[in-house]
Amino acid sequence: MKIPYLVFCAVQKMPVWMAASQSDKSKKNQLKNIIHEKEDFLAFMPKGRGLDSHLIVDFNMVYSVALEKTPSSTTKKVELSHPFSEKIMQRFSRWYYTVGFDDEAIKDNQFIDALANELNTSSL
Repeated sequence: MKIPYLVFCAVQKMPVWMAASQSDKSKKNQLKNIIHEKEDFLAFMPKGRGLDSHLIVDFNMVYSVALEKTPSSTTKKVELSHPFSEKIMQRFSRWYYTVGFDDEAIKDNQFIDALANELNTSSL
């Protein structure tokens, strides 16, 4: 069975992404955090091997496009080499599939005490 959609993440040239960044950190610290994978929602793609500039992949900006709506190409534009492609996919999966439920409220001591009290007073 063929998947009817392609999933894309936003990719920008590094200087463009850095110029639009709202971070209070210095540009050097931002780059260091991205390259050292401390920013879970971002990935760095270095220039070379088909890329003419350094790129930043933003996993917060995800788009799904139906196959019939995607433009066709007669030539290959860029292909991520192995194992770099697997690394980007693993990073995306780790980020995308962990975003969601804010568990701070259930980690609160008052909530845990209330649950423990509920367990003590309930009958099975």
